[in-house]
Amino acid sequence: MKPQSNEDNLLLRLHKWASRQDENFLTEAFAHLLCHLRDHEPKVAVRIVARLTDNCLEIPLEDVVELDITPQPTTQRGRPDLELRTLDHLVYVEAKLESQPGEKQITRYREQLRESGVSNTTLVLLTRYPPVLSGEDEFPDVSRRWYEVAEWLERELENHVISDPTSVFLMEQFVGFLKRRNIAMNRVGWELPAGIRSLRNLLMMLGEAIASRKLQVTRSGAWDWIGYYLENQKFFLGVYFDHPEVVVFETSKVTISRDAAERLAVGRLEEIRALPGGIRWVQQLELESEEVHFFALSREQQMQRLEKFLDDSLKLAGQIIESKME
Repeated sequence: MKPQSNEDNLLLRLHKWASRQDENFLTEAFAHLLCHLRDHEPKVAVRIVARLTDNCLEIPLEDVVELDITPQPTTQRGRPDLELRTLDHLVYVEAKLESQPGEKQITRYREQLRESGVSNTTLVLLTRYPPVLSGEDEFPDVSRRWYEVAEWLERELENHVISDPTSVFLMEQFVGFLKRRNIAMNRVGWELPAGIRSLRNLLMMLGEAIASRKLQVTRSGAWDWIGYYLENQKFFLGVYFDHPEVVVFETSKVTISRDAAERLAVGRLEEIRALPGGIRWVQQLELESEEVHFFALSREQQMQRLEKFLDDSLKLAGQIIESKME
């Protein structure tokens, strides 16, 4: 597979509008891919489903058309992320990204499977990280990781058994999405040293842009992001590691007027319960976009572009702030 940029990957482009619905977005994308494979690449679909369920669900090729794939089915004990159903087998897949299964969630789905009336059932837990389950919890029949799904799909692509260009496109898009989101693992390549130096240079440029505006600043970093809080945490300017090619400006400890923000028609609103007013306004600078051409600019031009982004973001944020820091 060739490396993909954000411009090339449709799922990445769409995900920015659903960034607070990670698990639902990923589950829907996976379900769509499985449905396509069932209808157009049945041999591949049979192999992927068998691996996902640790061979608990092995479907004869001639029966693959009977496989029913339903994201988030409604049951009496909750909504598992994905349901796979044949005439004599029912599978629930609970998919997680950053979170772990909720209290008694596995137990509830197990009980639902027992009461389903289907002769064969399987409960699969699909996670980004190794699952953490206590002795009081019921355990799934099968535990899988998202990076394994990416490896299965890559193996199918590398074997060159798929000739349909649409199937190849959808599989490459999904694998590319997992990798660009760091949900699946790539090998560590020679780009690592240069990439870290470039990220450090970007952060230094952002710091210089902030300093030149004489703003109050606090450095901030975690597993998922790195950057600066501005003006006593009113705003954040930095980079999320899932999208290192995007510089973000976000409101933080200020109350935003939803009406004023919507009238701006610039940036986007995100629902964040922990923040004042329950929303924040986000403005992005996509460094790879054709409009910006950031990586083709000189150092001085890059600084000017970042300074303009900061100035514009601060000006727009000033138009939608409803009250001062709480």
